[in-house]
Amino acid sequence: CHCGKVKIELTSDITTKGFDSCNCSVCYKTNFICKHVPPAGVKFITGQDDLTEYLFGTKTCKHYFCKHCGVRTHCHGYHEALGGEYYAINVCILDDVDLKGLPVDRMNGKE
Repeated sequence: CHCGKVKIELTSDITTKGFDSCNCSVCYKTNFICKHVPPAGVKFITGQDDLTEYLFGTKTCKHYFCKHCGVRTHCHGYHEALGGEYYAINVCILDDVDLKGLPVDRMNGKE
């Protein structure tokens, strides 16, 4: 996150495709670009106690924000089309990710 209290590491390869941008109201308004990974692909380094949860709509996906700086760090949910349980990690919080030229797929979460 911006203040550095929440640190997340992906143990899976992030240099390939599989980046998404959703047009649901919360993703659109927070400009959320994410990488969907299974639970085994995520390591929370620090700050799990520094997160606050936000639910809306169907309340099936938990959206997490740093309660100090307000940066949206990730989502956690379950969706068969994504392989079951997943994390959607905000790629902007990861160190050394170059967003320029990142292959981003558009997801229709609005409908």
